[in-house]
Amino acid sequence: MRFCFILLIFFPCLVQGQKADSVRSDLVRSADALAFTFTAPVRWKGNDWLKFGGLVAGTLALTLADAPVRKVGSMDKTEFLDGVNTVGYHYGKPYTGFVLTSGLYLTGIIFKSEWATETGMILGTSLLSAGIIESTLKPLIGRARPNENHGNYDITFLNKEAGFHSFPSGHASMAFTISMVMARRVPSVPVKIFFYGLAASTVFCRIYSDQHWISDIAFSGAVAWFCSDVIIKRMEKNKYKKKKINLDVSPLAKGLAIRATF
Repeated sequence: MRFCFILLIFFPCLVQGQKADSVRSDLVRSADALAFTFTAPVRWKGNDWLKFGGLVAGTLALTLADAPVRKVGSMDKTEFLDGVNTVGYHYGKPYTGFVLTSGLYLTGIIFKSEWATETGMILGTSLLSAGIIESTLKPLIGRARPNENHGNYDITFLNKEAGFHSFPSGHASMAFTISMVMARRVPSVPVKIFFYGLAASTVFCRIYSDQHWISDIAFSGAVAWFCSDVIIKRMEKNKYKKKKINLDVSPLAKGLAIRATF
């Protein structure tokens, strides 16, 4: 799976000694948050299921806007719009998530910045969870892309062809997840606006390039919000400080006494 390479940043072989122990602990926390995210429906109550039902109903209702929005996206090409399209395209690619995730995490380890380490770990885990959902739903639902010209209601379940992997949008899922995590992790309003602006460029890109319907993108935004929100909250709860263990060995008449101090 294309998102799995994000986990490379967690490999203990990148560091040695105490840092390797820290990386292994972070991997455990990341795996815990990932499992917690995918088992969330088991813990949902009535209100949560109502929200999920609202998401499904809202996505279906938004399909009514698919064709009109596609017409707007078919505007005349200009150099400026092509530039925005290029920015949005690259921002929604997996390598952008990899560079940000690994860069933040390794910076945190090297310069002992807890904020950078936590942000990189949260971002990588959120991207992985959203990526798994997106890459599972694409072939499962098999919705035709706009440029296939089959219409926005053409669905062929379990379709392996890329032209029928419109729902949801992988680019939008990646872009929204990055922007939502970074906006939650930085206090600066201009920086928040910057990241959301990049996500907006990806939304424009997928419409402008005739790759996705607006309902695909909206659902991807909901997936990104769910994954990033659950993982941020979970990783705040499973955060812990490693305790140093001291062992004292004392001789006894018939052996040794070992005392551990935490």
